[in-house]
Amino acid sequence: MGALGWAVGLFEADGTTPLPDTNGNSIPDTGSLATGASVNVTVKVTVPATVSPGDSELSRVTFTSSNDHSRFKVEKLTTTVPAPGVSIGPRAYFALAAG
Repeated sequence: MGALGWAVGLFEADGTTPLPDTNGNSIPDTGSLATGASVNVTVKVTVPATVSPGDSELSRVTFTSSNDHSRFKVEKLTTTVPAPGVSIGPRAYFALAAG
């Protein structure tokens, strides 16, 4: 969850399948990875209905090795509510064309 309470969900690369908890610690994870391997994860932020255009939140997602807790990666994600009539793409948002 982000600082303002916007829920953060972790999904497999398809963006639909929630990450499972493969080791039983109640935290979603990718399961075991071979040394040097990587996996794509989709992060979805659920924005409350009560927000206003321009509202934003910084969420921090930490990925930690379950075998070596000194090995981790932190990603910071900023979610910004666009103005009405704006379409949201995978990396940015842009104004809709008339028609």
